[in-house]
Amino acid sequence: MPYKIISKVFSLRMKKVISKVIDVRQSVFLEERGLLDSVLVANEILDEMKRTKKMCVFFKVDFEKTYDSVRWEFIYYMLEKVGFCGKWIH
Repeated sequence: MPYKIISKVFSLRMKKVISKVIDVRQSVFLEERGLLDSVLVANEILDEMKRTKKMCVFFKVDFEKTYDSVRWEFIYYMLEKVGFCGKWIH
């Protein structure tokens, strides 16, 4: 039970700074953005390119593989760089 409380406190604190940590071009991890938003935008662009017969290149990224491997040293480094204290990071 204490872990749920601690987790909730951390998540509420993260909400205050997460938009400063995550780039504006990122389409997930923020409350007002979702992964499906990117899919819908890509679909609209593809439909437009087909309709106007313009040349374009599309490629699909495997998002699951993106998050399969995490370099924790890099995450710790970035959290420190954006101002999180060592106690909070660990």
